[in-house]
Amino acid sequence: MKNDLAIKNYLFEEKEDLTMSVDKFKNLFLLRFKLLLKDFYLGTGSIIAIIFSILLQFTLSNAAFNGQKGQFILSMTVFFNSIMSAIMMIGIPIAQEKEKNQLKISIEYLFTPLIPAFLIIMGINIILPLLSGVQMTPYFYIIYMFITMILTIISLIIGLLIGVSSKKISNTSYLITYTILFLTLIPQIGTSNGAFEKISDFIYTGVLLKMLMNVSTNQPIEINKFYLFIILIEFISLIILFLLLIRKKRAKINQ
Repeated sequence: MKNDLAIKNYLFEEKEDLTMSVDKFKNLFLLRFKLLLKDFYLGTGSIIAIIFSILLQFTLSNAAFNGQKGQFILSMTVFFNSIMSAIMMIGIPIAQEKEKNQLKISIEYLFTPLIPAFLIIMGINIILPLLSGVQMTPYFYIIYMFITMILTIISLIIGLLIGVSSKKISNTSYLITYTILFLTLIPQIGTSNGAFEKISDFIYTGVLLKMLMNVSTNQPIEINKFYLFIILIEFISLIILFLLLIRKKRAKINQ
């Protein structure tokens, strides 16, 4: 069986054909998964989510949140896990490979890191309601998982864009920090501030936070065409931006 170094050399070897075989895809997937577990700092948001879920359960007063302490903890920890960790798990490794000239500009290669990161993040999202003290019916729990899945996927794509577009790893760290603060703070502040609420209505995190707050209290989601449009247009825009960026990178390589 190949060791990690042998697999890495095998994966990064130069080839004219940028397509990926099933064997290489499997090896790359396993390597990415091991690296994510080894470089645990990439999952800082997930670690914070778990610790905060447990810690805040014992330190916060339920009366201070009008009986919705669990819902507050859940929304905050989901954001740490599905936004912070998602962006860091993809953006930083991709930027590191790019800085070392190990990054292959192919859709198959670039999308492979998304799978292990997605599985880890969604695995943690499964247990966050329990850790936060939130009780949901099976129906609303399924909707909760669907909401967190959308939140995670879009955040992963943002991390991918940051990693591919960044020139230096130091620049990537700053860009990731500002992006995470923007995507998390504005919706959270918007729950108590009208001006920020209007801004958050145009951000996928703000829209999904409102849905998350509803399902965490076993309340149905109001189907709003505007909110659905915001999520859909932002998702499609990110995909198009990614494809254009890949096309631009490939053009530079061929020159």
